[in-house]
Amino acid sequence: AFQEGNSDFVFPNDGDEILQSASRTALETSLDKLPPQTAGVLRWQTYVCTAADDAGELCPVRRMTFRHDLGVDWNVALPSRINAEYCKTVVGRWFAEQPGAWIYEGNHVVLRDGKLAVTGCPGAGIAHFPVRSLDQLSQKVSLGWLSCVASGRDPEATGLNSHWKEMFERLRDNGALSWEDAALVLYLGVASTF
Repeated sequence: AFQEGNSDFVFPNDGDEILQSASRTALETSLDKLPPQTAGVLRWQTYVCTAADDAGELCPVRRMTFRHDLGVDWNVALPSRINAEYCKTVVGRWFAEQPGAWIYEGNHVVLRDGKLAVTGCPGAGIAHFPVRSLDQLSQKVSLGWLSCVASGRDPEATGLNSHWKEMFERLRDNGALSWEDAALVLYLGVASTF
């Protein structure tokens, strides 16, 4: 992305994630404060559909209000209080010039030469909408588990993607997923690659 344009920063977001900031000025101020060769981490708030949502509202951003509570201890401004599992990252131009830098699976953090290279970016956050309907959740779970199986990775051995297995077993055993399963996504998969 840096080679194709004149961007100073890249937000490697998924299609179900939306950048949030009070203003462009607040975002730029926060990005300008990032130390050299350090990525920013942004608070990642995951929302899912519930039975209480207004089915007549087609826009998921307005319809979905149920989200995972990160708790009062989670604070992007204090490095010791950042849980990297609930972050998404933003990288500066330096990243393209560092062969030892890479973005960890799910775009949650950046490592440089095998060490965490992130700091809080309090001027922005990411709203995450991974589950927008029960039908979409069923498709996502089926494809997610098939992808995991095809990769040859054992979720229990790696600690990654175990949420796909549990949700797939629920779908297989019950023939459909429920609103309770949608809420469970927050607790099984919010820190994974949903």
